[in-house]
Amino acid sequence: MNKREIKDAKQLKPSLNQKEGTSEAIRYVNFLLYNMFQNREAVRILRRSEPPLPLTVSGKQRAAPSFDELINRLKILTRLEPVMSPTPKSGTTSLVIRLIECELHCRFDDHSDECCRIELKRKESAKPAPGN
Repeated sequence: MNKREIKDAKQLKPSLNQKEGTSEAIRYVNFLLYNMFQNREAVRILRRSEPPLPLTVSGKQRAAPSFDELINRLKILTRLEPVMSPTPKSGTTSLVIRLIECELHCRFDDHSDECCRIELKRKESAKPAPGN
């Protein structure tokens, strides 16, 4: 993860930002993916040696979830079991951010420092072929 703090995202829908009873891991992953989307950052590597950075919400700093909670949330989001695996695993899901359809692909290697590779791609809208 970059050495910068994930900044305030007031433009997020309240359902992502202030949902009652939302765990810190869910909120953190929502902000992480939104931050990647806003900055057009296609790939981010999460490393065990670099714990998650604190999150600033509405000017207040919130503690980041544990690294394992963060990884487990990403595994659940990409339809994988949130358990340690002896071999690398990949998961994919579709999601919509600010009305734009995106594809999230995560590759997990539970026994490496580079534990998770996150790819966030905007899906291209199907354009009709010329002359059709």
